[in-house]
Amino acid sequence: MAGDVLVFYTDGVTEAGNRRGEEFGEERLAATVLRSSLLSAEDLSNNIYNAAADFCADDFNDDVTILVVKCNFESTQNPRS
Repeated sequence: MAGDVLVFYTDGVTEAGNRRGEEFGEERLAATVLRSSLLSAEDLSNNIYNAAADFCADDFNDDVTILVVKCNFESTQNPRS
């Protein structure tokens, strides 16, 4: 897979809790990013939000910010070489 994916998020994502007192956490976040990394930045952001919301069911009420940046720098040869 070419390119890089940067995901910035607030603690409202990783600290989102379910009724059993479990947090969504960094492991679930990382798994969601890996599963969705080929999507557009917007779709990846939506998948992260939806995964956290689904994990919490009706208890997802914290403020959340998610920013996804995708970079795909293709290597180019120097025209002077």
